[in-house]
Amino acid sequence: MPIPQTLLRWFEAELEPGETVRSAANADLWLRYRRLVLTDRRVLAVERFNVLRPLRGRTVESTPLGSIRRYEIERGRLVTTLRLETTDGPRVYRMLNRSLGTGRFAAAVEAVLAPSLARFPTA
Repeated sequence: MPIPQTLLRWFEAELEPGETVRSAANADLWLRYRRLVLTDRRVLAVERFNVLRPLRGRTVESTPLGSIRRYEIERGRLVTTLRLETTDGPRVYRMLNRSLGTGRFAAAVEAVLAPSLARFPTA
């Protein structure tokens, strides 16, 4: 299924020449207006507004796929959580399951990371 143009507009300025978008998802949770995108090179998180830090403006987290050491995807009843352990420290992203792109995004991340990386141990 194609990624909606309205979602891709969040990332236009951040994509490098030739970079291919594989999947995208909303991560609007706890009054943080954030979008996630998985490309052939990295995971990008763009946040436009955060109620707790309204003056912070637009922020971008870029996590190259090569810097990810371990990952976990936890599919809860209401929220799917993606945890990444990177060379720069941990990253945690939460997505509402009612958002249409959440399942596809989690599956795309799993397909890209599973063949070459270890998962977090499950409890």
